Amino acid sequence: MQRRRRGGTKAPGTTRDDNVNLYHYWALAKRQPVYGIHECVAPRPLHDWVQHRIDSGQHASVSDYVRDLIRRDQAQANEREALIAALTHGEESGISNRRIPEILEV
Repeated sequence: MQRRRRGGTKAPGTTRDDNVNLYHYWALAKRQPVYGIHECVAPRPLHDWVQHRIDSGQHASVSDYVRDLIRRDQAQANEREALIAALTHGEESGISNRRIPEILEV
């Protein structure tokens, strides 16, 4: 009987030993359902960076670190969308008749 190997994919130009499978388990926080197990194959330097963040106490686990990254990405995307909306609104409002000092007074 052949054993199935987990992971399978490796980064181009690396050996299997250069990659570390990071399994992300979504915890039952506040009684929210677990949506699945996510697998991420990362080169050794990325794995070492994640492990450093955990060892330094900045994050409790790989899952905690990934959740934090996702939340920061969501916040950054929301800020980007708000900025684009403000720029679009400003562009559509046309050219102002006021001078810069008058605009800055407001």
